[in-house]
Amino acid sequence: MKSSIVLIVLVFIALGLLLGFAEIYETQFVNEHPPMVQPEQDAEKAMQENSSTVEANSG
Repeated sequence: MKSSIVLIVLVFIALGLLLGFAEIYETQFVNEHPPMVQPEQDAEKAMQENSSTVEANSG
């Protein structure tokens, strides 16, 4: 019984994150990038850039 409740909560959290990310993507990134760019690729590039800058700052 508890596992089903946890699963439902996780699904709602995932939906909330997806909707929030979609809203941020529409408001901020559409003006900078053409619509054909995938948001997942933008997120991966941003994470790679952030990790490289952290390494540069710490080093």
